[in-house]
Amino acid sequence: MSMDGFAETILALEAIALPSGEINVVLTNGSIYVADQNGRRQRVIHPQADNSFTPEMTGTTPAGALLVIGLNPRNCYSVPAS
Repeated sequence: MSMDGFAETILALEAIALPSGEINVVLTNGSIYVADQNGRRQRVIHPQADNSFTPEMTGTTPAGALLVIGLNPRNCYSVPAS
């Protein structure tokens, strides 16, 4: 990624606040950084995803789970709400 001609590395997509109050940040390596409502680290989740999985978008399911959608091939996985 380049911003104003300076190379930048993207580490994470975006933070998603789940209905439970947890904050989930999907990292570009596919891991999920989980924090409490105050931003304190609770755990890091390493889903069993295919090595070619590159996360592109995140969201929540109607049940309140984190949904991670891959770039190519277009596939996804969800992490149940705790």
